[in-house]
Amino acid sequence: MNWGITLTWRMPAPIRKTTAPSITSMATIQTRWDLPAATGICSMPHMDQMGWYANISGAISTVTSSGTFNLAAIGLDPSSASGTPFMLKIAKPNTSDLYYLSYRQPVGNYNQLSTTYTKGINIHRYKGSGYGYTTHVKTLIDGETFTDTSNGISFTQVSQDNGFATVQVSYGCAANTPAVSISPATLAMASGNSANFTVTVSNKDMSGCSNTTFTLDHEGGVVNGSLASPDLTLSPSQTGSSILTADTYLSEGSYSLSVFVTDSDGRAPHHTGISSANATLVIDNTPPSTPANLSGSSNKQGNIALSWQASSDALSGVAGYLVYRNNEVIGETTSNGFTDSTVIAGVSYEYAVSARDKADNSSTVSSIILLTAGNSSGGGKGGGKK
Repeated sequence: MNWGITLTWRMPAPIRKTTAPSITSMATIQTRWDLPAATGICSMPHMDQMGWYANISGAISTVTSSGTFNLAAIGLDPSSASGTPFMLKIAKPNTSDLYYLSYRQPVGNYNQLSTTYTKGINIHRYKGSGYGYTTHVKTLIDGETFTDTSNGISFTQVSQDNGFATVQVSYGCAANTPAVSISPATLAMASGNSANFTVTVSNKDMSGCSNTTFTLDHEGGVVNGSLASPDLTLSPSQTGSSILTADTYLSEGSYSLSVFVTDSDGRAPHHTGISSANATLVIDNTPPSTPANLSGSSNKQGNIALSWQASSDALSGVAGYLVYRNNEVIGETTSNGFTDSTVIAGVSYEYAVSARDKADNSSTVSSIILLTAGNSSGGGKGGGKK
């Protein structure tokens, strides 16, 4: 039986996604499997986006490691491809793009293709949805290699014959500057307390590279410090961390800290650049101002709602407020208001508030007020300062 399947795509009418026929229904199809007519010829990224090979098992293969791969010509009957993919997808790590490799030959409706594309394996770079985001990078011939030096990836056409081509994908070594960060970016402490920062280093080398030992150095001017692990040995894409402990026996104020990362193992791959990250240490021994004008009342729900004038803190800033009921802490809040929902109607309570700054200094406690909880249908009695 001779099956003829033609998927049409006409412009300027709206583009319609056409689903490719299942391979299970094509057992007797011969060597012609027509894709859209020549006026609608698309590259492999667009075919993938349109889903024209979505129902054909194994038609698209994602490559993540070195190897030799076969490709069937675009337009070849899938039942004649014997499971050989029609395209390879390879990630381009430094830009999050994709490479598409395909083998296009004058098969079926693709017999009008220029020899620019039919002489060998096509390499396309795909940046995202849309025609303008796809670039034809190169068409290879036997023995020719394309190399992405930024990522250490190379494609070499080995051979082509009778509707199939063979390509070698190699993941070599491309050394990239490591990334470093310090957390937290700002740390406030009172003098004499332990100040610990986490320094994180990421090896950005490609998978074909060997391990690298990175050396971490600290610089803080008058701030003395030490790194728990001054050397980190990391494989490509691996992340490691070290703790930077800074001396806090300092006068009040803000101090800048820096960590520098270098490649000092003397082995390939060589990283000539220096990575750095910065953080700030704030020494704050002064507590925030005392919360003022504490007031409250019992609301319609029978809860007691408190409010007060916000405190101030010149160095590290106010971190929050502790709320006291009958001399015991019942909660903490970052706003200048608090609702106590655990009261009993008709019972009177004493409330007070204190402020805490980011260096964990606490203010004196505010004036105490006495409030009586009401029931859920009405308010209770307010109180005054004690």
